[in-house]
Amino acid sequence: MNQNYTNPQIQNKKNETLLEIFKWIFFVFAIIFALAGLKYSFVASVAFISIALMLFPPLKSFIADKVPFLKKRLWKGIVLGCLAIFGLTLFGGSLPTDGFENVNTKTSEVEIKKAYSNYRENTINTTKNLSERDKKIRENAIQELTKNRVFNDLVLNKTIDQKYLTLMQTIGYGMASSTKDDLFSIPEDAEKKCALIPEGLPFVINVIRLAMYGGITDDILDVIERYQAEFGEYGYSGTSKYNHNGELKYKLENDFSLAEILVIIDNKNTKVLDAYCESIQNNLINWTDEEVSKSKYPHLSNRYSFNDYLKENHPSSKYILDYDLKITAASLYSAYDTNEIDADNLYKGKKILVTGTINDIGVDVLGDGYITLSTAGYGDVQCIYSEKSDASGYRKGTKVTLIGVCKGKTLGNVLITDCKRI
Repeated sequence: MNQNYTNPQIQNKKNETLLEIFKWIFFVFAIIFALAGLKYSFVASVAFISIALMLFPPLKSFIADKVPFLKKRLWKGIVLGCLAIFGLTLFGGSLPTDGFENVNTKTSEVEIKKAYSNYRENTINTTKNLSERDKKIRENAIQELTKNRVFNDLVLNKTIDQKYLTLMQTIGYGMASSTKDDLFSIPEDAEKKCALIPEGLPFVINVIRLAMYGGITDDILDVIERYQAEFGEYGYSGTSKYNHNGELKYKLENDFSLAEILVIIDNKNTKVLDAYCESIQNNLINWTDEEVSKSKYPHLSNRYSFNDYLKENHPSSKYILDYDLKITAASLYSAYDTNEIDADNLYKGKKILVTGTINDIGVDVLGDGYITLSTAGYGDVQCIYSEKSDASGYRKGTKVTLIGVCKGKTLGNVLITDCKRI
């Protein structure tokens, strides 16, 4: 009867060879994890490098001589296991979520994942359909940005510094002023402020170019998100912010508003829509005054267009203007001059929004403040405020818009009472 016989020495040699192969495999994986870990966690990377050194055949004898207890397989296995678990824990906990890197801001994790999501998705779809010419413009803007000092500081270093708020506010104005024939504008004072920051103006211009040709890239949107979380939608010079320990984080050196850029990239956010109105109201930003038919963002051209946008997207906003009709002072006076009866039927007792140029400022016999708006006729449109102080701050010759109740024509003037400036 034949029996298979295996030499124990040969079997042991095979086992040792297999063990050696496994050690090399684990060594390679440890090196891969160590290199990958460098991007997310230095400590995790060190743990995997330690594993690799302990498994590297040419070094294992040397390490065992220096650390005698590692000669025992049990202890060596325990140490390797602990290092692996420790490294994997740190490595896994440091990975970014859903493509967004973790940032230390007051915005919740759920909000961070969803920030500007509609704009991001729209950018992806728009860039796919760009013409070859527009793709080249976009690629050129991206190439210029990757060489830009400000871009590297904001995107790669994730720097948060209030000096960059000026750049973001200017980007917002440039985007809001962009037209369908690929033009945009930057106010002279903002241009000068941006130029004070090394490579600041080229950064602004190229981000606006991105916005016009497809949309702002994710990495720059992440920057805006961090700044919104840190500084809010707008702020005033001298405002101080403290951390939970009562330590001063910063004191704002200038007024600022991010509302103009936010109202484009987060255009359905009711908080942003209200912040935009508040920024306009407090003279932090201005209407672009672009011709509505030519503007890429017609609702940002003037107060009336934005009021319609608010009604549709934020009907509960306290900044919605409540009026029945909109008209210029010249047209209102002309209507009364042509036929006072028909004009009364149209306007008398109605809350109207009227625009015109100030001709006079004064106080009537009852002590109420008023302004008159010039017309092409012999009379004016006289706008009376219930409080004299409400008529202060105006200058003759300036264009204004206000809301009040039309009372008809009296002593040659069309009278509007209970006026409120907007």
